[in-house]
Amino acid sequence: MKSLTVISVSKSLLRIDESNWKRRAYFYALDHHTLGITGKPLREWQKAAPFSSTAPIKLKADRIQLPVPREFVTFYELNMHRFTTTVNSNNILVTVDPREDHDAN
Repeated sequence: MKSLTVISVSKSLLRIDESNWKRRAYFYALDHHTLGITGKPLREWQKAAPFSSTAPIKLKADRIQLPVPREFVTFYELNMHRFTTTVNSNNILVTVDPREDHDAN
């Protein structure tokens, strides 16, 4: 069984409150190389994304962990490619490098 793909971000980079980044994360396929993740629904991304999903948030002592829904792991081939995580305006952008990473776990 393959390990779960999880995006992990320092809590200090996000504004976490009762309505944002507490229970569910919202995932949006923004384009072929960019996955957007928000702490509450974002209408603009919902309209633009060909597909979206949600997943439960896991809050750790100093990090927030986001298990990536299977359809995004498959679409972006996250188990085969490197990706970079960026925080912007309290949202997370995951940019996938299309070159294969043969050393990925």
